[in-house]
Amino acid sequence: MTSNSVKKLLGLDLLSSLNELLRNAPERSAAENSICTPDSANISPSNSSATSLASRTSNTSPIETLEDSLPPSPSYGLPVNFGEVAPGIYRSSFPQGTNFEHLSDLKLKTILTLVSEQYSNDYLDFINSQGICHYQIMIPPNKEAFAAIPLESMTKALSLISDTRNHPILVHCNKGKHRTGCVIGCYRKMCDWGIDKVTAEYRHYAGAKARSLDEKYIAEFDQQSMIEHLNNVAYHKAKEKIPLLTPPASEK
Repeated sequence: MTSNSVKKLLGLDLLSSLNELLRNAPERSAAENSICTPDSANISPSNSSATSLASRTSNTSPIETLEDSLPPSPSYGLPVNFGEVAPGIYRSSFPQGTNFEHLSDLKLKTILTLVSEQYSNDYLDFINSQGICHYQIMIPPNKEAFAAIPLESMTKALSLISDTRNHPILVHCNKGKHRTGCVIGCYRKMCDWGIDKVTAEYRHYAGAKARSLDEKYIAEFDQQSMIEHLNNVAYHKAKEKIPLLTPPASEK
């Protein structure tokens, strides 16, 4: 699926049509030790049917050790589990110092971190030197019998990913398997991927660590409710921003 067809599916053509106005908006930059607050931070879906996204299950998952949940050992080149989701959208494990030179080639505008790990000084220096806007949205692991990713957290993540003004964007957790797999799996469903194909991609990155609870969450994700919600948000954001971005008379 092309980036244009994805934008059309997500109803983001409206935002694209505002590019001329948005050119005059101040560029975002990442300040050291700070995290950008997404425009959608205080928005929650109004569609009551969307509560089905966080359905519970009594299945259990394999117990993981502490080492399993930490970022992988540094490797030279792109991060472990790196992949291109779509033009301008990438996924990976937690970037290490040996990856920064290669990541700089992507000209990233945004990094979305899905875990609460501390950032090294090298990481912060990389973000600042590249002018990257960094967001941190906590996505809990689906490891407990009644655990599920909060709808609000998933909404924030998908809102960032589906807004092309944030591209190129890198989405990562620790290993690039479970949290990232859930977020990208839900995004794939919004792009009209069938569940078999979505699950196959999730398992490709998760490998032997694939979680049945993750797969169940993705399968039950209500993509239509999410698309309708993001369309509504995009529409109202556009209406609010048009007057604010009109150049003063002296600049016309």
